[in-house]
Amino acid sequence: MSKSLWVIVLFFLFACTTSRTTVRIKCNLNASSVKITIPKYHNHQILKADAESGVEYIYWYRDSAAFYISTFKGGSSLNYNNIRNLEGAYSERFLRDSINLNGIDSKGKYWKEYKYNNIYIGYCNVKAKDHLLFDNSLESLVFKK
Repeated sequence: MSKSLWVIVLFFLFACTTSRTTVRIKCNLNASSVKITIPKYHNHQILKADAESGVEYIYWYRDSAAFYISTFKGGSSLNYNNIRNLEGAYSERFLRDSINLNGIDSKGKYWKEYKYNNIYIGYCNVKAKDHLLFDNSLESLVFKK
């Protein structure tokens, strides 16, 4: 093979391996853990509160979308206003062990929150063209105790 063909082949191999669109993460949550494949993120943070037992993992994207996993009582504050705007949804969130809430916010961005036992998982500020990618992430969710 000629040198230029090798360069092209190597370029495509390198380009394919560095442009992953999803990442697999594992979050330790009190007595359990969560494994999930999410869209590749720009930045992340882990929140812990002294007054409340719990932890929250937030994965931020360049367009201000966010994916979160939280064990705080009442869940993440990221979708608080979205959930409050759904009639009856806020109280349902505390009454049930599992719940699936979703919608489109006032800016036309998608949001969703799942509650499973005391674990809240969701996303917010997601553009219409990306919301299926985030939904697929929620489908990849695996709980371990």
